[in-house]
Amino acid sequence: MTGVESMDYKRFEQRFEELKALRIDHETFYREADTYVYARTDGEPIDRGDMLPPRNVVDTTAVVARSRLAGVLHGYLFSPFSPFFKARLDKKPNYSERRWLDEMSRAMHRHLTGATSPFRVTMAEVLSAASGYGQGPVWMGARMRKLPSVTTSSVWDVWIDEDPETQKTDTFYRRFRMTAWRAAEKWPDASGVRDLAEKSSGKVLEFVQAIEPNPGGRAGAVRTKKPVREVYWCLETKEAVERGGYDEFPAAVMRWARQPGFVYGESPAREVMRSIKLVNAVEDNNYLAEEMRYNPPLMDFTNGAVDRLDRRPGAQIPVDPSSFMLHNRRPMEPLFEPNTFTPNYQRVQDLRAHIKEAFFVDWLDASMNPADRETAASVHDRRDLRMRAMASVVSRMEHDFNHVAERMYQLLSRAGVLPPPPDSLHDEDLIFEFISPLAMAQQQGEFEKLQAFMQFSGLVAGIDPLAAKVPDAIETMREGARQLGVPEMLINSQEAIARKIREETQGAEAEDEAMLAQSAASTLRDAGQGAAALAKAVPQGGLI
Repeated sequence: MTGVESMDYKRFEQRFEELKALRIDHETFYREADTYVYARTDGEPIDRGDMLPPRNVVDTTAVVARSRLAGVLHGYLFSPFSPFFKARLDKKPNYSERRWLDEMSRAMHRHLTGATSPFRVTMAEVLSAASGYGQGPVWMGARMRKLPSVTTSSVWDVWIDEDPETQKTDTFYRRFRMTAWRAAEKWPDASGVRDLAEKSSGKVLEFVQAIEPNPGGRAGAVRTKKPVREVYWCLETKEAVERGGYDEFPAAVMRWARQPGFVYGESPAREVMRSIKLVNAVEDNNYLAEEMRYNPPLMDFTNGAVDRLDRRPGAQIPVDPSSFMLHNRRPMEPLFEPNTFTPNYQRVQDLRAHIKEAFFVDWLDASMNPADRETAASVHDRRDLRMRAMASVVSRMEHDFNHVAERMYQLLSRAGVLPPPPDSLHDEDLIFEFISPLAMAQQQGEFEKLQAFMQFSGLVAGIDPLAAKVPDAIETMREGARQLGVPEMLINSQEAIARKIREETQGAEAEDEAMLAQSAASTLRDAGQGAAALAKAVPQGGLI
């Protein structure tokens, strides 16, 4: 390792330790979330230390609630049918620009939701992590044919920091593991890794992908001089196996909610972790109480006459009568009275309700009692209330999703799969927005306002015909189509509408002129016929 590389590694090591210290307060919760909020795969009880017996995780309320919240949010946010990333301009776009924006958004949607794209699958994993741990990391690179490659990692393997002004993630350290022989194939110029592979090819090595700002870097420069630098470090050999850079930050972290001044997110699970642990403790005691009531431990008074008690129904137990010394006692008696232990089921129900409320299960449940009858107005009000409540939650994550949209656009544009922009937009900056189906459902409410306005206009026009001139019917129709998400290609431009109006006006004028000419000709013809009839009626030689 050269002196420069040694200094670089020391700087990386120091920065890595700073990021670890930044996350240390959250790791206790991560361990609790692993145990109680995500399904345990080892099946081992929880060690409580000291003289307390291990406790089993017996209640899955938090596991199911977290999974359901993540699934419903994924359906709300990433529709397979309509674009969820859209771009806009700082200026008011003309028709051709609006049409390109619409075509570009739909082209992005097709590539992100296609059968070969990992985007929606990765986002499902990210939302699962965000709803449980509080954040889900996303790394966005380029794979074959330079198409976007979107992956995620365990929260245990990612350390982050952010720009305090923009609150956007600008530092992303991702740890991963790889066998020595595979690493040597991937990075053949890394001498330390190659030497390890020759000695022990199956040895598992740890690497860290460090992505952070590059002071002095500029867009369009060579990879190591770009605004964002990337270095792959091997922790075993302390060498940089790969260096690169990006024009825009290639990672994002979806955070459920954040406290001011904190980089890492908060999740619903953290808010009710006490209840999650308590419901498991109470339910475990309930199971124990049930076992004690119906299968209590027994006290043996047979003085060894019964070596093994078979408690199966109808079992026969051989006993040596000479060994009995009961003294008016039963051979076997329960250690506790059956009614000593009473399960506390009401406490469990209360805790489960509290956990479900924290995970928004009551808002996400669209079912109703079949015996209840609801009017259309009540269904609309309930839907509107649910959408408004969920909007306050989703809006916290949209800030991070907007950066994902910008990165996806850059990758797809470089891959040449997006339609070229019109010449008028070459010097214009695009502003990306995350438009979720949830936001579109809220937009449906705006369309309903538009409908109510037109109905009200028709009602007033029945009293005063001049009221019908208040709404601009053409612009109202155009605005309604946009609120419904109708593609721009299906909406006529203002120029096309004006042309149709001129053609119709000219056609109407020509028709009126033809009718006037026909009427004049008819009048002249009738006048000529009248004069001829009058001449026949008057005899030659004068008047009578």
